[in-house]
Amino acid sequence: MTNSRRATKEWVASGKEFSLHDVPGDTKHEQLRNSLIKEIGRLCLTPGDALPSESGLCSMYDVSRAVVRQALEELESMGIIYRVHGKGSFVAERESAEKSPYTLRGLYADATGSEAVITSDVLSQKYVKADSNVAFQLNCAPGDIVFYLERVRRVDGEPWSWIHSYLPKEFGEYFAGRDMRTESMHKVLNENGVMVLGARRSIEVAPATEEQQRLLELGGFPVVMVLMSVNFDPAGNPIEYFTAYHRGNRSRFEFTL
Repeated sequence: MTNSRRATKEWVASGKEFSLHDVPGDTKHEQLRNSLIKEIGRLCLTPGDALPSESGLCSMYDVSRAVVRQALEELESMGIIYRVHGKGSFVAERESAEKSPYTLRGLYADATGSEAVITSDVLSQKYVKADSNVAFQLNCAPGDIVFYLERVRRVDGEPWSWIHSYLPKEFGEYFAGRDMRTESMHKVLNENGVMVLGARRSIEVAPATEEQQRLLELGGFPVVMVLMSVNFDPAGNPIEYFTAYHRGNRSRFEFTL
């Protein structure tokens, strides 16, 4: 999509019924903001893609122009869109959670900008009961059912990280029938209207266990860099808790402060 007028026509032509993302206590502009975030993810819009015009959004969602403008202002301040006077609103360039400046770059070292092939060995994909730590991180109760995905990520066949991801139970259905050996978790979430916008992360260095040495083929360098993270959607809800063990001899950190 190249402009707001065309985007309006394409969204309307899709035949979808557009409605506010109704959450008790949220104002109309907050409901519209969250609904637009969901559509950006569901439609897999990329940087530079246009959103419908203000008048188009008023008609599609049956809200006033003031509501639309306030929702767009908040999306702009969150870095999700940018606006061009006289042309409309467009999806902003933003780094994915996996390539965030707050994320360990080891998995992508020497892979970014090259022809490196990133794949995963899927060791487990199932529903489990949340222990006290997982429950705390995902803001649920101990014993609640959550979705669990365990993978060893590889670059050109070489193991780089061992990742344990926990997500809310309802997200599990998004991964049914998906080949997580080659697909990105965050791409699957985006396609279902779930967007990662922030994270709380911690990093430490630790001696590798025997299992970590075996899975990551550490050889004579039995050290791992441990990244623990809770990822949040734009409304601040936790949508993923993961622990990733990265090869200590293939990893470095880059931070923007």
